[in-house]
Amino acid sequence: MAYTKHTALWFLLILLMAGASVAKTVSWAHQASPYRAVFSWNHLPPKLPAGLVLTVPDCGMSLQEGKDMVCYDGKGSQVPSRNLGRGYGNTCLLLCRPKATNEELFVYFGSGNEAKQEALTVFGGVMAELWTLPEGKLNNWSQLAVLLPKAKLQHRTMVRELPQVANIFNSSDAFIFKLRTWLDIPQNVTKKYFVAADDAGYLLIDGKLLVERNGRNYVYGSLRGEYSCELTLTPGLHEVELVGVNFAGNFALALGDDQKGKFVHAGNLLESGEPKLERLEARSRDLPLPFFTYRHVSYMAVDDCFLTETELATVSGQEAEWRFSDGLKLQGSQVKRIFPGLDSREVKVKVKDATARGTVEFPEAVPKWRRNPDNPKDYQAVADLLERGGLKRLSGLEELQTCRAFYKRSGRREELAVVCENLLKEKALPDEERLAVMLELARSASDKHPEKSLSAYQQCLEREISGKDRRALVAEACEFLLFRLRKPEAARKLLNQQAAIFANHSQTLSSWKFDLAVQAGEHEQARKIIVKMLEYVGKRENERESVVRGNALQEQVKLALDEGRLLEAAQALQKWGEEAPMCRLDGSFCLWRARLFRARGWLEGALAELEAMMLLEPMLPNLPEIEWERGEVYGEAQQVDKASEIMQKIVKEYPNHPIAAQAANWLKRIARE
Repeated sequence: MAYTKHTALWFLLILLMAGASVAKTVSWAHQASPYRAVFSWNHLPPKLPAGLVLTVPDCGMSLQEGKDMVCYDGKGSQVPSRNLGRGYGNTCLLLCRPKATNEELFVYFGSGNEAKQEALTVFGGVMAELWTLPEGKLNNWSQLAVLLPKAKLQHRTMVRELPQVANIFNSSDAFIFKLRTWLDIPQNVTKKYFVAADDAGYLLIDGKLLVERNGRNYVYGSLRGEYSCELTLTPGLHEVELVGVNFAGNFALALGDDQKGKFVHAGNLLESGEPKLERLEARSRDLPLPFFTYRHVSYMAVDDCFLTETELATVSGQEAEWRFSDGLKLQGSQVKRIFPGLDSREVKVKVKDATARGTVEFPEAVPKWRRNPDNPKDYQAVADLLERGGLKRLSGLEELQTCRAFYKRSGRREELAVVCENLLKEKALPDEERLAVMLELARSASDKHPEKSLSAYQQCLEREISGKDRRALVAEACEFLLFRLRKPEAARKLLNQQAAIFANHSQTLSSWKFDLAVQAGEHEQARKIIVKMLEYVGKRENERESVVRGNALQEQVKLALDEGRLLEAAQALQKWGEEAPMCRLDGSFCLWRARLFRARGWLEGALAELEAMMLLEPMLPNLPEIEWERGEVYGEAQQVDKASEIMQKIVKEYPNHPIAAQAANWLKRIARE
């Protein structure tokens, strides 16, 4: 996930294109090609037979990864060249051998005709390659040599330094990494090289294996030359290939000079200068330029998931239609979006009747700007970009799991419900995680889509779950049936069906029987149940211990609600009601439960809890607070007349209570509105 020199150079194309109109005019040397990339190069010609590697940003507009590319100098003479295939960042690599310096080089492409390929193999600088890691036994070089023909080249680019300490291409942590360069040796010399690697590392010079470090290793065990070789190099060019294998986790690969006690950098090797891309041009003004670039602006880490803010733009500044592989469509010369997860994404960019294609990659290094998920401004900025085009379009396990973590962080239930629905459609979702996603769907959809919650709870109850987890699930489903759907008979039926699992947990069963009795207006039965619950607690501990425990649990409920942790608040509330049942009669429990239901959007359930307890215990010690909560709930439910009636009652009947002033202010505010 990087803002590296690759993306930075790519993005400079926008500025370069702005100056194209004032650049000197050079005649179009290859009429069959509609496009050309212009490079400047100020360096001595490379030593024969070495060539110069040009990174051409074709964005999929060339033939078969650059096979139609031809190179010309500023005088219109063709420069010998050879296509090296797909590069990195929606580019192709072209190896050419210019004769002169201090002039521009022109790479033409898009003709659809295969160009002549010269027999060029040697290049200046360092080339890095990322290959897939095939499955198979891999304990030494011999076994790797068997697997290499099965590996697929993913990316290739020129780098400034031989030592590498990260996957500079994408987010994969299992891969084969190759570094290729050439040593320019003026006279016979004896060298002693060592390989530093995490995990495995191998050194080949002129195709011969010289150093072998096998297995899964930390780089620290190879920094002092533990894996080295000594050889005599004759005058001339020698091909160096450094191969690293990363099985998982951190990666490092470097070549050390044991005689000098330091790593070999690009400056020690044959170089031919770094060509600079100046601009992209079309054969005529009528031809659209759909070429594009991107850079990662910021990222947000939520648990182990990443959301990356990325800016994309056409290099010409022309208006374009952007179509991403996840279904998002955007319009503009410059667009911005959020990518959840680190999987590569495909994109098509259409300008008029021309369409460029490419991918957006997320290297291991991260952008400099890290957004804080606990900062409301940062969180909302990411949410706004993420939700462009709607959440229903999202698919893929990593993408959805990232969005799931993001929305769970803030408790945004409606968005989380959509993500969970999509996740349950993914066949790749592990079965052991499917239950957790179903439960999250049941909880998050209960406000706006209770029918989806009911279906999710039913599916959860059909699964084989035992012990504590099943008791918690049954209790949660009973609460939903009783207070959200307002179906007490359905809740009673479920409780009776599952009574066996509460055999050794009578307090939990009694707690729900008490709720059913209170909601049904069976006050005598409710009082009998609460007496048994108090007797049960009294046998285990004295009243003072129970009160202290109850106060601690009440504080847990309050803290969890204040921080938006509704599930934890519900769990603490349930435990509070069981371990300190006297709270069920003093009004404190029903007050906090009503606040929890309000936070969930269960307004009808909140009123049912408060008003049923007022009927059971008309002289509740916290009756003013209960009445205030009722008024707030009615106000939230847009029943302003009923809410006003309650607030007026508070002002009249409890004039000396602090909450009377709040009620008076509430009435004044409503009058002004």
